Amino acid sequence: MRRFLQARLPAYMIPAFFVELSELPLLPSGKVDRCSLPEPSTAGSAAGKKIAPRDEVEQRLASIWRELLMVSEVGITDDFFTLGGNSLLAMQVLGRIRRTFEVEVSIRSFFEAPTIEEVGLEIERAKASGAVPRMPAIRSRRRSTPNIEALETKLRELSPKQIELLLQRVRR
Repeated sequence: MRRFLQARLPAYMIPAFFVELSELPLLPSGKVDRCSLPEPSTAGSAAGKKIAPRDEVEQRLASIWRELLMVSEVGITDDFFTLGGNSLLAMQVLGRIRRTFEVEVSIRSFFEAPTIEEVGLEIERAKASGAVPRMPAIRSRRRSTPNIEALETKLRELSPKQIELLLQRVRR
C-alpha cells in the first residue's frame, strides 16, 4: 500500500500507519466516528511486531538506524521515514554505510527501498559486484576556523538539556 501511494502522492501525504478494518465505525449521522477508531500501534497483530535482524549486515544497519533515529527498537521491515527519518538523516545513513561496509548505495535506491531488509539486499548486491565507493576529495577546513571555533566554544557552554532541546528543534 505504501509503495503504491509513494508512486502517486508526495511523501507528506502518505499516512504513517495503516490499520485494516472490516468496516469504519459510524455515528448515527453516517459520519466516521473518529473516537472509535483503534490506535495504530495496537491495531492488528502485525502492526506491533518487529522482525529482528537476521544476519550481521542487518544487525549493523539496525544499529546505525537506532543511533541516528534515536529509537530503541528497529525491525528489518520498518520504513526509515516512518520511524522519523528525513533526507538529511538518509544522507548520514548512506555515509555510514559507505564507511562500515565499504560499498556505495545510491540515494535513489534508499528512497525507493527504505527498510533494513531492502538496504541489506542492496549492500549485498554492491558487494557482489565489487563496486568500490568513490571517496570525495578531502579539503582542509582549517582555513575558516574562527567561526567554527566560536561555535564549538558556545556549544561547550551549553548543558546537556540545552543541547537536547536544540537537537529536537533541528529534527523538526
